[in-house]
Amino acid sequence: MIHFNNFIKNNKNKVKYFKGGDNFLIVDRDRLYQSMYLSIFALALNKKKKINPLLLLDNSQNKNISKIYKSFGITKQQKIFTTNDLFFDLVIFCKTFIYSFLNIIKIKVYGFEWFVKELKIENIIIGDLVYDTYIRHDHSYIDLKINIKFIKILITSIFRTLKMKKIILKNNIKYVVNQSNTYSYNSGISTRVGVALNKVVYFQEENHLTIYSEKTIKRGKFVIRNEYFNKIK
Repeated sequence: MIHFNNFIKNNKNKVKYFKGGDNFLIVDRDRLYQSMYLSIFALALNKKKKINPLLLLDNSQNKNISKIYKSFGITKQQKIFTTNDLFFDLVIFCKTFIYSFLNIIKIKVYGFEWFVKELKIENIIIGDLVYDTYIRHDHSYIDLKINIKFIKILITSIFRTLKMKKIILKNNIKYVVNQSNTYSYNSGISTRVGVALNKVVYFQEENHLTIYSEKTIKRGKFVIRNEYFNKIK
């Protein structure tokens, strides 16, 4: 912890904010060491592209994560879940419940297989993310059903998708940087929204960097890497 505090205090590497410039979105995953990797990549992208970082950081239990970003000078921040959006953004609020209601009816008619493969919210594919989140715990895959747990995940996932889309469009986001593409949380949703809106989506993990596309989403990141290797003679 001493070394961490020394780094936070003495870190001289700072991003630069450009007036009137475009932005890129950093989607934090609430993991300490991954936040460090994201900060370093954000610093490089900021200097290379002359583009401003915008941090997406929901309420984290680890206060050291926000300290990491602040040590790199990353101060502009957005959140997905805020009281104002939940109760005063009537467009997102109403859309969330309308889409949820309609898709619950469709699940009853077409089944869960349709839901996983076909569910789209404003042309953004999220059905498989919602499904993976639902079955992640409690052995829910054994008996698929529309229960309170499922409805809660569906509603929050749709809200998250609509809010993510709003953030990206409103802030003129050109790049999305995250470290996970699974489950219907910020990282997974940001990948789907970014690709659907034709943004450059960087999946950064330690010393690997993958640019996500519709092909990567459908077939997986390792397919793209294998294609690179196959070109090597």
